Amino acid sequence: NPDGLTLTTWTKLVPQYLGLTTDDYKVSNVSGSGFVVGTTYLNQLKSFVVDDKNSITDIVVCGGANDRTSTVTEIETAISTFMDYAKENYPNATVRVGHIGWSVNQNNSGVCSAVSLQAYRNVVKYGGVYLNNVEYSNHEYDAFVSDGWHPGQKAQDMISRCIANAILTGSCNVSYAVKNLDTAECVFDGGIVFGSSNLPPIRTTLCNNVALLYSIAFMNVTFTARDIVAFTQYNLLKLGKSRLVSGALSANTSIENTTLTLIKNDNTKIHLPGALMLTTDNDGETYLAFRVYGDTATYTNVKSVNISPFKFNLNSEIC
Repeated sequence: NPDGLTLTTWTKLVPQYLGLTTDDYKVSNVSGSGFVVGTTYLNQLKSFVVDDKNSITDIVVCGGANDRTSTVTEIETAISTFMDYAKENYPNATVRVGHIGWSVNQNNSGVCSAVSLQAYRNVVKYGGVYLNNVEYSNHEYDAFVSDGWHPGQKAQDMISRCIANAILTGSCNVSYAVKNLDTAECVFDGGIVFGSSNLPPIRTTLCNNVALLYSIAFMNVTFTARDIVAFTQYNLLKLGKSRLVSGALSANTSIENTTLTLIKNDNTKIHLPGALMLTTDNDGETYLAFRVYGDTATYTNVKSVNISPFKFNLNSEIC
């Protein structure tokens, strides 16, 4: 990791959770590795010196992010070769594969989801076992180190518990505590967000493949007076990084048939039907956007928008 942290990684914690001694297992950790890239998992497996290969019961491989630069076909071909070697040399071993790679940048994590995750799951085609749901164990954004790719200690702890459970039972249940967004910055000039105790009342949580992003109270966003054009989409709030993955945003996830209140400079309130959307930009930043539907083409001198409680129910696997 780029922060110089001393971490207790999953390769140390999982054996502890399984009650293993150092004589019970061997570990290989090589930065930048994958089934296809770097010092491949196959090369690492070949590097082990094992006197009695028939005594090996499990081969556990977890990673994913590094392989995202390859194609699904390339990764599957490498998995097939890995499995052939494992079957021949470790005939009593079950190969268990888990995808734990993710990123705080949703464009990057989207590639992991579409490429490396799909290929890793297909290990079952070649005689291996996929560790179900471990792909959700590394989705808490404030648990990454500064590069937005590598898990810090909090994430290592979650990943380790999930891998251990999946080794023992074939699956794990990944559930995060509900948390408040760290920030919700208005992108309009002069913007201020008010909610409960003057903090944006937006919360987030995740349970396996379902991510929730929701408000628990009315939220008022004030800004320098401006015109709002009906049927035009506006990015209103830039959501903070310290949140769980927000889910499938590439399709402009929206909540239609909501009521938005525009407040003008003279304090006139205009209640309008509208929609809320979650969108992302090229940097992977997520925004809460809105548009209003009305008879008037333009609403002038609008100084604030009042937003009713909402809930986005999203697929945490697809970004």
